[in-house]
Amino acid sequence: MDNHALFTAVSLVELILYPAGLLLCFRRWRHTMAEAAAAALVTTLMLFCLFQYAALALPLPGIRLLPEAGGIGALFLVWKYRKGAKKVLKDLTHFVPGRHRVMLILFALCWGYMGAKALFFVPHPHHLKVLDPLSQAAGTSPFSSSTVVISGHFLRSGSGPGAGLPGFFAYTSLLFSTYALSRRYAWVPISFTVTAVVASMPWFVCHGVGPGFDIIPAAVALFFLLLVYRLIETPGSLDFCLAVCCLGFLFSHGNGGVVFSMVLTVLFCLLMIRRHGFSPIITARHHWKTLLVSLLPALVFSRFWTGIPALFNGAEKNSEGLAGAVTSFLGYVIASLDIPFLLDLVKADPAVSSGLLDYLEKIYVSAAAPLLAQGRSIPAFDLSWYRGEGPAWFGPLAFFIVQPAVAVAMFRGPRRLKAVAVALAVYVYLVCLIPGWHPGNVVFFSFFYALAGFFAAFLLPPWRLGLRAKRGLQIICLLILVHSCLAL
Repeated sequence: MDNHALFTAVSLVELILYPAGLLLCFRRWRHTMAEAAAAALVTTLMLFCLFQYAALALPLPGIRLLPEAGGIGALFLVWKYRKGAKKVLKDLTHFVPGRHRVMLILFALCWGYMGAKALFFVPHPHHLKVLDPLSQAAGTSPFSSSTVVISGHFLRSGSGPGAGLPGFFAYTSLLFSTYALSRRYAWVPISFTVTAVVASMPWFVCHGVGPGFDIIPAAVALFFLLLVYRLIETPGSLDFCLAVCCLGFLFSHGNGGVVFSMVLTVLFCLLMIRRHGFSPIITARHHWKTLLVSLLPALVFSRFWTGIPALFNGAEKNSEGLAGAVTSFLGYVIASLDIPFLLDLVKADPAVSSGLLDYLEKIYVSAAAPLLAQGRSIPAFDLSWYRGEGPAWFGPLAFFIVQPAVAVAMFRGPRRLKAVAVALAVYVYLVCLIPGWHPGNVVFFSFFYALAGFFAAFLLPPWRLGLRAKRGLQIICLLILVHSCLAL
């Protein structure tokens, strides 16, 4: 067996051992099943990132075998807590009530198909160039970030099986985190339906079978919010350490991660002060060891030695001020309908599709023209792209369910949910204000839809969504998910 096949086999074994060992640990540390699964997957990705940074920064013999040493530790954890494995399996069998079993199996088949696509993902040439260890060590790669370093673990000997698993791990973590947060506001049936809505979003499906450069930060941001909820409910050192590491991880991501990490930091401080009277001075005095343990990996994740990343990955700036922000917001709202995806889903006639897209473009032009100064040209707005020919958005359910859920929560939700909704609104405002309109800016909204998905649990309580309506919504989610999977 050559080195390439050996590294591939070892990496795949590690991908089983790391989440399994961490899952048993988090369950033992009084996390729910969904919380433990999300924590295990995100922590696995972060550990791989730390190991890769150590291999790039420390010219020591055998340093590249750190992931294998961690794999041995994970194997020890699996063996030590093997009795808890039976409880985990029992939790999995009772994860969803029996009346949802058929629908759960269908969603699991789609999830398994995505896992197979991720396992046999073939990296593009630019992926291999980005993951060049020398460019990473020098910090000169244009795509350089903690998410890129994670994928480097699976390409140590060139392309091979497993290169798409980081994105798949992030996608799966998104689903578990969404379910865990939804359970704070709804019973199991509604939480399962809300998770299905997030699972069917085309953008997450597309990026859930690749290296995960953009979906991993979204998964980390949602997991951070889950940690904030846990810290408000039952403060703990482990959750605090993981939360600080998540913020450092987000800071290194140029596609809106810097801005969003700042928004989340303010939200975190405000919620902790309101709930526990959080004081930085008192915290530093009594919990300095916890702060030190959490700050060291957070600084590594943040890549502080390369400076502050571009706010929105160097996107062209909005030169029209508030008027440009309003026109950009209008463009993003129309684009979030994801009409091209919906037309492709129903196999609409090309003439009908073209007419509808032209009509939406005319609405944008007629609404944007009065907002801009006289003589200023309206930003180009084109909705003619389809799946595989342009950037995918988040599907029609994101427009009809998730966005209204955030708006309703902002005015009528509980205080904690209202604070999160306001933070998301601030981030959307900054996305509209700083970069100029471009359809490729959809990547900036991955944070919004990742954190906004569970808001649907507040919008769709049982007295608003009956059994038939709930089943119908699940079928729609399944159809969208199947269509997205077939388009991969």
